[in-house]
Amino acid sequence: LDGLPVVITSVVPALPEMGPATVHYSTTLPAPAPGLHTLCAEATCSDGSGEVAPTECKHFRIDTPPDAKCKDVSVSADAACHADASVDDGSFDADPGDAITCTAVPPGPYPLGTTTVTLTCVDSFGASDHCEGDVTVVDVTAPVVTTAGETIASLWPPNHQYHAFSVTDCVVEIHDNCDVLDPALATEVQRITSDEGELSQGSGNTCDDAIIDAPPTSYAVRSERSGNADGRVYHVDHVVSDASGNETAASCRIVVAHDQGQGDQYRLGHLDD
Repeated sequence: LDGLPVVITSVVPALPEMGPATVHYSTTLPAPAPGLHTLCAEATCSDGSGEVAPTECKHFRIDTPPDAKCKDVSVSADAACHADASVDDGSFDADPGDAITCTAVPPGPYPLGTTTVTLTCVDSFGASDHCEGDVTVVDVTAPVVTTAGETIASLWPPNHQYHAFSVTDCVVEIHDNCDVLDPALATEVQRITSDEGELSQGSGNTCDDAIIDAPPTSYAVRSERSGNADGRVYHVDHVVSDASGNETAASCRIVVAHDQGQGDQYRLGHLDD
C-alpha cells in the first residue's frame, strides 16, 4: 500500500500440477489516511519451467468530508425591510483540490428579526457537513416625515385664551421601511418654545403660555403677544419614532400677529422656553 508491504494472512490452497487454476484470497488493510492512495498486489507463481510474479495496481481515494463553519451575523434592513446575509464562516474541505458547494436554508433575503439558517456543504464526492447560524436583521432607518407646512396656524385675536392642537396638525404623513406608522400614535411633542418671554411687556402677564398634555400628543398655546413687539412665534418640536426606536425630528410654528394688517411677517429671533 503506497509502496509499503502489507502482510496477507489468507491461506492459498494447493494448486493442481497441470492446467489452469483460480485462487481467491482476501485481507483487511488498516484504514489509510484521507487522500489518494495506490494499492498493488503481486502474486509469485512457479513451476518446473520457472517463476513469474505478475503485479496489478489500483488507485483509490479516501475522502475527507467538508468542514462546514457558521457564525451569527447582524445586518441592517434595506428599503424593503429585508437583508441578504451569509452565515458561512470559512467552510472548507481538507482534501487538496476538492471543491465544495454550500447551500443556506432558508435562503435570503431575510426579514426583520432573527432567522436561524442551516448551512450544508457538499464536496465533489458527495460527502457533506452542516452547521447553523443566526441572521439578525435590524431596522436602523429613521422614518420620513411630511408636515403640514412651516406655519400651521395664525391666532387672532390676542385675547390670552388657549388654542388646542394635536400632533397631527403638524405631522400629516409618515413613511417607514419596516413599519406602518399612524402620525397620531407615532408622534410626540418634545417641547414648545416662543420668541417672547411669558411675561414680556404688553403680553398680559400670564404664565404657562404653552402646555403639553400627557401623553404628549396634544398641546395648547395662548393667543397672546407683546404689544410692544412685532408678534409672537411658537415653535413646536415633535419627534416621530418607529417600532425599532429610530427617530425623526419635525417642527412646526404657530404665530400670533401683532395686528391684523401684519401679514406673514414675524421676527424669528431668540426663542425663550
